[in-house]
Amino acid sequence: LGLPPLSHPEFQARVARLTAKVSDPNQGFFPRKSLFWKLTGQNVNMLLGLFPLLLQLAHPPVANTLTATNAFKRNPLVRGLETYLGTGKIISGNVREATEEANFLFKMHTNIVGGYATDPASILWVDQTLIVAGHQFYETFVGPLSPDEVAGSYEESKSFAALFGVPEEIIP
Repeated sequence: LGLPPLSHPEFQARVARLTAKVSDPNQGFFPRKSLFWKLTGQNVNMLLGLFPLLLQLAHPPVANTLTATNAFKRNPLVRGLETYLGTGKIISGNVREATEEANFLFKMHTNIVGGYATDPASILWVDQTLIVAGHQFYETFVGPLSPDEVAGSYEESKSFAALFGVPEEIIP
C-alpha cells in the first residue's frame, strides 16, 4: 500500500483521539454491550486461537516476520497465547489497561528489525485475521449474525485496528 509505518507520536495521537470518544473508561474501548465485544470478547474465543495464526502465516511478509522472532521460534503456541492475551486486554480491559497493552504491542513491533512488523498492510492483515476469527467463532458456535450486526461490528472494529497501529487511511 506504500504507506510508511506510524511514528510513536502519531500512534499516541490516534490512541488519544480514541480515548476521548470513550464514554465510560471503566468499560474500555469496547463496552460489554458492543457488537465487537460480543464477537471477539468471548473467553472461549481462545478455542479458535490457531485459526488467526494460520491465516497470518498465509501472508508471506507476516509469516517471514513472525517466524523470524525468537518468541515464535521458541514456542509458536506460547507466542499465539501471548497474542490472544494481549488482544484480550485491548478488547476486554478498561481504557488504561487497553492503552497500556496497545502501547506495549506498538513498541514491541517497532523493535522487530528486518521484518514487516510495522508495515501498515501487514498490520492490517493481522488485525483482520482476528476479526474474521471472531466472526467465524460466533457464527459457528453461537449463531448467525444479521447484516446489521456485521456492519456494526465492522464499524467498531476500526477502533481495534487503530489500537494496533493500522493507519486510518487504509482501514477498509
